[in-house]
Amino acid sequence: MFDTSKIGHSFPPFAVTVEPTKIRELAQAIGDDNPLYQSSQAAQETGSSQVALFPTTGTIFLFWGNTHFVEHLAELGLEHRSRNQAAS
Repeated sequence: MFDTSKIGHSFPPFAVTVEPTKIRELAQAIGDDNPLYQSSQAAQETGSSQVALFPTTGTIFLFWGNTHFVEHLAELGLEHRSRNQAAS
């Protein structure tokens, strides 16, 4: 059962710097050839100033750029296990 006392809790903000090259590398790694992730020029033609971020980028940043995320989960009484730990 879900603990409803946690509804509305928010985490502190954090900042992550993302270079367009890393977005392009991620797109190549997962096989997404959408030009919006590959080319600044293609993104600019759609009105963006840089390559687009993937829809899942927010989730990636929670674990990649927010070094305190697991600690925040623990403060709420939530356990985080990596995929490797869950499989054991």
